[in-house]
Amino acid sequence: PTPPEIGRLMSLIVGSQSSADFYEPCCGSGINAIHWMENLIENHGPEALREASIYLEDIDPLMVKCCMIQLFHYFESRNTTPKTLSIVGIDTLSRRTKNIAYYAEKPPATAATVAA
Repeated sequence: PTPPEIGRLMSLIVGSQSSADFYEPCCGSGINAIHWMENLIENHGPEALREASIYLEDIDPLMVKCCMIQLFHYFESRNTTPKTLSIVGIDTLSRRTKNIAYYAEKPPATAATVAA
């Protein structure tokens, strides 16, 4: 696993960009994604995370499950969720799937119509 200090350092290297996309090909338990989200919220507020798309992959199906659980706890603790979340079990070199995937997407906002 990536030590938390390395995850924080990596999120600082990426900087405080307001990029709404995050991709990690070897996500493990999701610590780097959490540090990226913390940095995004700290620099741009929770609304920036609500507009973010997060794409995570790992070769180990157990790590995919761990990542999903960890991120759901994180979202609950911050009372926010990203626009799109994808966590896929896949070999990032051969692109062969590992038969496990989690996807979540916010439905598009709809305008309410009022009849006169």
